[in-house]
Amino acid sequence: MPETSILDASQEVQTGETSKPSLKEMISAARDKEELAGLAEKLGLKIDSRMTIENIKKRLISVYKSRIKEAKDITQESTGKMATKEDPPVRMKFMIMDILNPDESPVFEFNNDCGKGVAAGGIIPKWSFMHGETYEVPYSIYEFLQTCTIPRSKWIEDPSAPSGLRSVVFQQKRFNCELVLSKEEVLKLRKTA
Repeated sequence: MPETSILDASQEVQTGETSKPSLKEMISAARDKEELAGLAEKLGLKIDSRMTIENIKKRLISVYKSRIKEAKDITQESTGKMATKEDPPVRMKFMIMDILNPDESPVFEFNNDCGKGVAAGGIIPKWSFMHGETYEVPYSIYEFLQTCTIPRSKWIEDPSAPSGLRSVVFQQKRFNCELVLSKEEVLKLRKTA
């Protein structure tokens, strides 16, 4: 089934950024062991210096793929518990806006009950996402991710400041989530509009 990506055009205007490459893309593009060592650290791994660059890349991509599967399994289980007719599942592509932050893990995890209270057994569902991957989640989780921001600061010119510069704090979108619709879903939306 062909898919079409629906982008919120205002996101790029609000953040001034586009999404970053996935960790897999960064691993594939890495040119030396030092660069690969930094990427391995994001996965919680250390590199054996005796390995070739190609073998390091293969190993990192293998671990990356297993983390993707784990994240998708966790999120799929939570979606099965929390999606309802009033909060239907939607497919979205998840992107962390500052993936190149050296302290950032490629996996983003949190607990959220979709505003429904705790699930059976008193456990709040866990959600797990990896940058650049597509997930099916209740619409309320998609909305939640779209509202997450982080404080950032930048220097602006200010003639009244002693140095001529002043630091301003602003809120930057934390994630960019694109809804992914099938051709049939797009046609259905066009008919109702």
